[in-house]
Amino acid sequence: MEVRELERLEFDRLRARVAELADTPMGRRIVEELLPTTDAGEAVRRLAETEEALACLPKVPSLSGVTDIRPWVVRAEKGGVLPPEAFLALRAHLRAAERLRRALTEVSRERPLSHLLAYAERLASLPALVEEIEWVFDERGEVLDRASDDLLEIRRRLRELDARVREILQDYVRNPEFRQHLQEPVIAFRAGRPVLPVKSGSAPVFGGRIVDVSQSGYTLFVEPESVVSLGDKRQALVAEEAREIERILRRLSRKAGAHARELLASHEALGALDAIFARARYAAELRATRPTLRPRGRIALRGARHPFLPSAEAVANDIVFPEGVRALLLTGPNTGGKTVTLKTVGIFAAMAQSGLFVPAREAELPVFDGIYADIGDEQSLEQNLSTFSAHMGHLVEILRRATGNSLVLLDEIGAGTDPAEGAALAQAILDALLARGTHVVATTHYGELKAYALSRPGIVNASVSFDLETLRPTYELRIGIPGESHALTIARRLGLDEEILAAAERYLRAGRELLGERIAELERARADHERAREEAEALRARYAAELEALRREREDFRRERERILAEARAQAEEYLRRARNEARAILRELRELRDELSRHASFAQGAREGGGSKARAGELLRAAEAAYRRLALREEALPPEFSEGQTGDDAGSERTRAAERGNGEERPFRPGDRVFLPRYNLQAEVVRVTPRELVVRAGSLRIGVAPEEVVSVPTGGGGEPSPVFGRKGRPPREGQGDEAGGNVLRADAAVPPELDLRGMTVEEALDALEHYLDRALLAGYARVRVIHGLGTGALRRAVRERLRELAYVRAFRAGGEGEGGEGATVVELGP
Repeated sequence: MEVRELERLEFDRLRARVAELADTPMGRRIVEELLPTTDAGEAVRRLAETEEALACLPKVPSLSGVTDIRPWVVRAEKGGVLPPEAFLALRAHLRAAERLRRALTEVSRERPLSHLLAYAERLASLPALVEEIEWVFDERGEVLDRASDDLLEIRRRLRELDARVREILQDYVRNPEFRQHLQEPVIAFRAGRPVLPVKSGSAPVFGGRIVDVSQSGYTLFVEPESVVSLGDKRQALVAEEAREIERILRRLSRKAGAHARELLASHEALGALDAIFARARYAAELRATRPTLRPRGRIALRGARHPFLPSAEAVANDIVFPEGVRALLLTGPNTGGKTVTLKTVGIFAAMAQSGLFVPAREAELPVFDGIYADIGDEQSLEQNLSTFSAHMGHLVEILRRATGNSLVLLDEIGAGTDPAEGAALAQAILDALLARGTHVVATTHYGELKAYALSRPGIVNASVSFDLETLRPTYELRIGIPGESHALTIARRLGLDEEILAAAERYLRAGRELLGERIAELERARADHERAREEAEALRARYAAELEALRREREDFRRERERILAEARAQAEEYLRRARNEARAILRELRELRDELSRHASFAQGAREGGGSKARAGELLRAAEAAYRRLALREEALPPEFSEGQTGDDAGSERTRAAERGNGEERPFRPGDRVFLPRYNLQAEVVRVTPRELVVRAGSLRIGVAPEEVVSVPTGGGGEPSPVFGRKGRPPREGQGDEAGGNVLRADAAVPPELDLRGMTVEEALDALEHYLDRALLAGYARVRVIHGLGTGALRRAVRERLRELAYVRAFRAGGEGEGGEGATVVELGP
């Protein structure tokens, strides 16, 4: 079976756990490479081996300490000389093999162990070789003196020689004359020769030879002259000892090589037995039982627990396929219970065919020729496939390879795409697998598949129960009962707002009702389809002709609409042109009337001096009244912006009446009096009075005028000055100096000294500009500022082009420092 398919079931994780229970590197390697067999006989044999090993576990000795002897045996077989550690490994292997064989033989007296004894018979029994290894080596691998008579004699002579050398060197150490030259009073060995650690510079005292020097250079390891010859003899004996040990090792290596075939077979048998006992230990750990394998059997797992779930938490389930059923469809909430059940079936099948017992009370399984699983997110970033595409590609491969003896596990079959299409595709895939007789376990949320399992033979619904109180799955499988998703219940338990839940329930009911209605409608529609099609065909030709006629009418209407709009635009532009010309004429007449009224105020003062003047004043007053009547008639035709405030005739008449009232008073002017200056057309306050002139203040401007040039402004009933010139119901504003240094005489506070056109279209801006300039001129402004911004410059160019066309614009310029620069235009107004 393919490793990738088994990895989806986490079979590699399971193998790793079993390998940890092996004692030898050979047993671990065998378990790590373990795969399910598709041969029924082999699978049954593996299970029998595990069963026998499980019975032997209490009496089987540990194989820890046994290492891999294969490389040493092969080397000895080829005539190589083995090192001492190789013989220690051979001795450990042969001892363990002997202990294991005796243990198995003892157990076999109580119960048959045919499979394990077959391995035990291949375990090497070489007591002579073990005895010789034990005679030659100690437990650390050192060659003993008794290994040969020659070695014993060589080492005796070495010991005698070492004693003589040690005695001589001890004399040096004890002698005070030499001791003061020693770095330490000890005997050392360097390069296999006995030496003394002598201080640097003291070597000549001892004679002999310098064998070695310390890293610091302060200590010289000197072999004194008196022991040099003895050291040479010792070196010769050491070389002779090495040659004798080499001869002993070579002899033993030849004996091991002579048993190479037995040792290699024993090596394989011991590894196999260790792997079998690891499987048995895992069965004991899981409290597992031996599954029954039947080539054409059914899936029947009773009290099954997933091997990765702790025993205390795992819920035992009965996963039993009814007679004649090959597919199980798992439904229910998306909480993991379905996938665990699906994986349990798959990993049980893989374990059984690998010789592993399964954690269940009883287990019956077929022998599958393949286990295929489509579980989890198989999205491939390297191939740039979507999740659905990756799953579908895997399903295509499964359908190509699965047979009637295969097990196919499909998690959320048909998911990842349109639910209707996914459900239809899932049913078709299940049909294809069932037709082959394939065993299938699938999970789904689709209601269509639940209905499919109720009506299709060979497949049965199942569900994993869910505790709505704890919001946790109970992992209890119910065969034959489709599961509910419980999405709304889970959401309610988790605290979702009741209004949202109520709306969801309404949609759910409406959806179900709508589905029923749609099904009924479809049935009726099917009966009416043919008639409707014929009627539609008949109507199609008629509608095509009518559509063509409508297209022509629409084109005619579009042309007529454009013509009407063009005429309306032309008429509107003509109306605006006439209105503006009319407004300009009215403004000119107002200016003339204002000048005439000002002259009338001057004549009114001289009326007291001569009757001719009175006649002239009356004439002027009648002329003003006639002009006022004309202006009143014309005001009806003015746009709203020209008729909001008080007209020039009203203001002029008011000023004339104020002037007449002021000149009729006999009291002299005093500081604080309010006066009107006809010459400047503004009100002011008397600041200082001298015999020849009055100093008046208008805003920040102080003006010296002759008393006869001002008119007293009488106060109203409340003590406030009566209005002289301005909008209806509003007193005029005093003049102020503008930022540029000139005097701007403001007569109407409702009109601001600047206009902001930013954000307007060109057409909107030009209308607003003319409207504003007309009001500013009427209010008495001599200079105003128009803000148009920089932008693309289109608005600035349009504003200045229009200013060139207006007759009452005396001049204009770009704003200076503090006036907005090129983003503003300062406009001078006047006749």
